[in-house]
Amino acid sequence: GKPNMAGGGGGVGGGGEKEVAIRRLEGPELHWCGLVLDTRTMNVRLDYSRYRNQHLRDATTVSFDGRPGLKMREKTIGSVKSKLLPILLDRTINSYRRVRYNIFQSFL
Repeated sequence: GKPNMAGGGGGVGGGGEKEVAIRRLEGPELHWCGLVLDTRTMNVRLDYSRYRNQHLRDATTVSFDGRPGLKMREKTIGSVKSKLLPILLDRTINSYRRVRYNIFQSFL
């Protein structure tokens, strides 16, 4: 079951009780805020599990007005930049191999 995290007093919505689901850690990976932390090595990577069973065509829109090739290029660069978080490239946290893999994954 879920632990009961009772909210006391006047919070938003009248101060009723609030339940918070806490997921049990299964295996060495901790999924947190779109990241996966390996609890053995403390390496960090992006969590791509949300893309499982999704097709690229469902996540991509292309504008055909103006210059569609240029717009697609801009979207691709924006996508890569948004995935290259400093924590993923930090060599004090991640191994050299993990940093290289994180860079590779940013292009997916």
